[in-house]
Amino acid sequence: RVLLVDDSLVTREMERRLLEDAGFHVSAAGDAVEALGLLSERSFDCVVTDIEMPGMDG
Repeated sequence: RVLLVDDSLVTREMERRLLEDAGFHVSAAGDAVEALGLLSERSFDCVVTDIEMPGMDG
């Protein structure tokens, strides 16, 4: 399971497609707050995050 975090919808969907095509199960978040919520609900094997985002950076 991969958690993908990026504030750019276009980038997030492109990365999601690439990861899913490679066989990964992907959950995506549009910002750090949403990502923290997902992390509190379940565990992930890997987090792929944008470094610079509004509010809270990755």
